Amino acid sequence: VPHPLWAQVAPGNAASVRAFLAAGYVPIGAEALLVRPGQE
Repeated sequence: VPHPLWAQVAPGNAASVRAFLAAGYVPIGAEALLVRPGQE
C-alpha cells in the first residue's frame, strides 16, 4: 500500500491479528479512548 492505512484490529483476537500480519501490514501504534469519570 503506497499510502498510510488505518485499520483497527482487536489485540485480544489472535486470529485477526495473524490475518493482519499475514496480509503484509505492520502495526505502528495503538489508540486508547480515555473518558473522564462521570462523563460516560
